[in-house]
Amino acid sequence: MQKDILQQFTDLFDHAPFGYISVDRVGRVILINHAACSVLGIDATVVKNHPFQSMLNSADSDTFRSVLSEAFISNRKVVREFSLPNAGNEICIRMEAIALPGDETCKIAIIDISEKKLAQDALSGSEEKYKMLVEMAVDAFFQGDRHGGFITVNNKAVEMTGYSREELLKMNIRELFSEDNLFAKPLRYDLLAKGLTMITERTLISKSGQQILVEMNSKEMPDGTYQSFFRDITERKGAEIKITESEQKYRNLHMSMMDGYVMSDMLGRIRESNEAYQHMVGYPAEELHNLNYRDLTPEKWHAFEQKIVEEQILVNGASQVYQKEYINKNSTIFPVELRTFLVRNADGEAVGMWAIVREITERKQAEEALLRSEIQYRDTIDSLPDWIYVVDARFNIVMCNAALKQELVRLGLNPACTGEMIRSGFPFISEQTIAGTEKVFRTGEVAVCGQKFRRGDKIIQVETTVVPILKESKIEKVILVIRDRSKEKEIEELKRRNTEQKEVLLREIHHRVKNNLAIVISLLNFQLRNTSNEEITRMIIDIQTRIRSMALIHEHLYRSENLDRITLASYIESLSFMILTTFSGHRAKLEMHLDPIDVSIQAALPIGLIVNELLTNAFKYAFPDSTEGTIHVQLTGDEQCMCQLVVEDNGIGLPASSTLNSEKSLGLYIVGLLVEQLEGTVEIAREHGTSFRIRFRNLLAKQESQL
Repeated sequence: MQKDILQQFTDLFDHAPFGYISVDRVGRVILINHAACSVLGIDATVVKNHPFQSMLNSADSDTFRSVLSEAFISNRKVVREFSLPNAGNEICIRMEAIALPGDETCKIAIIDISEKKLAQDALSGSEEKYKMLVEMAVDAFFQGDRHGGFITVNNKAVEMTGYSREELLKMNIRELFSEDNLFAKPLRYDLLAKGLTMITERTLISKSGQQILVEMNSKEMPDGTYQSFFRDITERKGAEIKITESEQKYRNLHMSMMDGYVMSDMLGRIRESNEAYQHMVGYPAEELHNLNYRDLTPEKWHAFEQKIVEEQILVNGASQVYQKEYINKNSTIFPVELRTFLVRNADGEAVGMWAIVREITERKQAEEALLRSEIQYRDTIDSLPDWIYVVDARFNIVMCNAALKQELVRLGLNPACTGEMIRSGFPFISEQTIAGTEKVFRTGEVAVCGQKFRRGDKIIQVETTVVPILKESKIEKVILVIRDRSKEKEIEELKRRNTEQKEVLLREIHHRVKNNLAIVISLLNFQLRNTSNEEITRMIIDIQTRIRSMALIHEHLYRSENLDRITLASYIESLSFMILTTFSGHRAKLEMHLDPIDVSIQAALPIGLIVNELLTNAFKYAFPDSTEGTIHVQLTGDEQCMCQLVVEDNGIGLPASSTLNSEKSLGLYIVGLLVEQLEGTVEIAREHGTSFRIRFRNLLAKQESQL
């Protein structure tokens, strides 16, 4: 019986599905079953009583000894994996060794894990490839759990969000979107759980706060995780928006065009049109689509238009701009101008034509009116007595009027000179006129040139006005108008001689007035020598001073180039020094600041008398007992043609009893009358001396400013 049990154990040991080996403490094989021999590819009789480690390489042999030692010491199962050669191949085995307490043998189970190892290696390689593909993906990749936490992200996710990989793995997907975005487009884990793939467009918020428009493609995996790919569609959306805007612009342009737009197939059937075209022909869109464009064209134009289709549109892809006529719904015929383009499909086949059509009824009427105007213009030009001609930029004669043609015949020249150069057609034209014409072409400014030439035995003087003719802001031609100025020149010469004679006469008058006033002064001097009365002497001296101030004006006018005006500064300066000479023993100093102002002789006379009276009074009364002081004369003018004359001194001051209205003070009384004559005003200040400020309007300057 004991033998039977042993036989049963031996059969069970030999036919076990796993390999079993029993070794002693040094690794010598005591028992080995068939499964172990099959796995190891050895014969039991060869290996029995031999160290098992002899079958292993040196590294695995050392590992086997450590396993054996650990099993005997710990009495626990020790598991290791080894690679062994088997029939030229390498197999992977797993050893599970255990030595029971008090047992001098170690039982080792040997399991062939080659196929499992290959599967694991394949799986590991597949995972590596998967990870590599994920990392190399152009889209951001996120793997997460059902709660939204991230498990895995790729480099693109890091780049897109701006967060590091470590930061993202601590975040929830909800943190990448705003609350408004999540409210508008919730994360539908319930639909993912049903196996649906969710594709949504969302606005991702990066770490820097930048908003990125993404397309989110999500799907649940068999292990319960979800995977999402985020694609940045900012540029695509921008392009879509631009395409939409472009299409909308096209449609807006198409519908808002003032010109008609129509498209037909190659048989001429109308397929599309805009409101302008519909309004032009009087048909609504639905009726037009039942018509052929030939139905809208008078029959006399059919052959002409067919020729354009064959020779221009089909050959060149478009026609030149051409004109024809249309018939509207009311049978009214009207002119149009159009250009037609060919439409081809992707294969290059002609499938239709489209055209921009413009009604030109008003333009035709304008052209006819322009033609009539041109005729009237030529008739007008021909009716003028001036010689008129037009030249182009090459100085070719474009046209000349009837008066000039008659003059050409009179001079023995060819009146049919159109197309000729100026020098050959009009040899009498001066070089100055040609130079002026060149300047007009160059600058665009009107030029006027004078010229003399002989007509028979008579010299005539002409004036040529050169005017540019512009087209689209460019000088295309110039028109020259030659006017006979001979009679006008004679009149101008006569006027010039008369003016010179008048100027000579006026100068002679001023000279004689000055001489007559000098005679009066001499007579007064004679009277002065024959009187001993101091009052009469003083009066005569005052009268002489006043007469000298008037005589000085006539002297200035006699020497001046202009007889209608006098330079007031020069006159006042001369008058002041003349008065200063009269009071040569006086110790008062005279200062003057005078603006160069011209006034009329009518204003100069009272101003001179005013200066005479005020300076004379200052020298006489302001500085008694020959005390020192200063008399200041100032003349200024402003932009309103107002003048101010100031005569002031730092003397003892004017008595309060002396006023302009007091006839007892004759000098001041005269000043008051003269200021009234100037229609001016006078202010008198008596502090720190005496100051007279007289303001008056310079009528001569006012008249010149109004010209």
